[in-house]
Amino acid sequence: MSTSLKAKVYKLKKALYGLKQAPKAWYVRIDNHPTDLGFERSVSEPTLYVKKASNEAFLIISFCVDGLLVIDNNIELVVD
Repeated sequence: MSTSLKAKVYKLKKALYGLKQAPKAWYVRIDNHPTDLGFERSVSEPTLYVKKASNEAFLIISFCVDGLLVIDNNIELVVD
């Protein structure tokens, strides 16, 4: 078989979208950002972060695959 017809195999240096390890690679990369911004990670749900203000205001973010869910009861926390 000639060299030009042989199949080639390439080793990936990072996870690609759609591969089974892609969500884990994305989470590992983004995990420290919420805690740097003052959020506390949930003990029971590792992708859930909560930030409480001095009053009753709170902001919750949750990572899901390659998306982000934001829940708040005070719009000023989101703007900050």
